[in-house]
Amino acid sequence: MALPNGIVVSGPFSHVNGVSVNGVVELAAEDSPANPVNVSARGRVDGQTESFVIGFVIAGTLMKDVLIRAPGPSLAQFGVKSQPQQTLLSVYRGTELVSSATPGVQSATRPYFEPDNVAAAASKVGAFPLTTRGFDEAECLLSLPPGGYTVVISAPDGQRGEVLGEVYFP
Repeated sequence: MALPNGIVVSGPFSHVNGVSVNGVVELAAEDSPANPVNVSARGRVDGQTESFVIGFVIAGTLMKDVLIRAPGPSLAQFGVKSQPQQTLLSVYRGTELVSSATPGVQSATRPYFEPDNVAAAASKVGAFPLTTRGFDEAECLLSLPPGGYTVVISAPDGQRGEVLGEVYFP
């Protein structure tokens, strides 16, 4: 099996730009692996039993800056009726935890990023602003080496609803 030349994303989707896919798609053109495409997918979490999982692959040999967000409460501005009050996210490379994000808390696996820095990166890539400004929705700004990554989005116990998993390359 040949390795992809671009970014491969997996998630609970069946169509991309009107093309039928089976939950996995390579997004960057073969001749431009240095120009990854921003991706997002919507799913459901339950603070006790159900997480939402998306994946992506960074090809090539260079590190890439990646903004990963898990909007939940901010989805209300788009008419989403059910969302958790807070979202959590963990980023894995294989079985290794690369980063975890609990809004407003410094993680043991990464330094805390001020909400203004993350908001500036979100603005740069054209992402919608979060209504909670980083206090209830998990987000992280990372510099990652090539490899496959899994993003696990969840909610605290007792919270459930719709979330959005977003991966941007500022």
